[in-house]
Amino acid sequence: ERHALYDSMAETLAHLHAIDPHALGLADFGRPGNYFERQLARWSKQWNDSAIKEIPVLDSLIDELTRRLPADDGLVSIVHGDYRIDNVIWAAEDDDVIAVLDWEMATLGDPISDLAIALVYWSQASDTLRGQIPVAEHITEAPGFWRRDEFIDRYSAKTGFSLDHLDTCVALACFKLAVIMESIH
Repeated sequence: ERHALYDSMAETLAHLHAIDPHALGLADFGRPGNYFERQLARWSKQWNDSAIKEIPVLDSLIDELTRRLPADDGLVSIVHGDYRIDNVIWAAEDDDVIAVLDWEMATLGDPISDLAIALVYWSQASDTLRGQIPVAEHITEAPGFWRRDEFIDRYSAKTGFSLDHLDTCVALACFKLAVIMESIH
């Protein structure tokens, strides 16, 4: 059952990213261009506004992300902004995703950022650093859950999108999660 759940989750994300926002009248759902620059600026501002203590490694991460931000390649889709296991609902009878919840961060942007968010919440028994993050620990380590690479492969096979900038997207997603956690704190 867990295999079928993750297959459906990957299929749903690929389907979302295949939707033409213009055809649905969503051309103005987000600002065009410079998606990664906008995201880094937004979350950096949020960090500056909400930090209660200095964390130099986050400032270093902002600098590194600034140097490594992917160029805008024109790939634009509807981006959920928080696509992860606890934001989907599956049908009880056939393991298909029947709803995606929590759309307040949705916009138009680079679809690989959604894949990266899903991966940030993913844990595997072999993880070292991930195991130290007190968010959704060990959920995906149970027998039958896919490994990250299986989810990436399924998504990639369905979309055909280049994943050349996935590592940078994952780093940006980690930064976003750190800022959210500090804001909650």
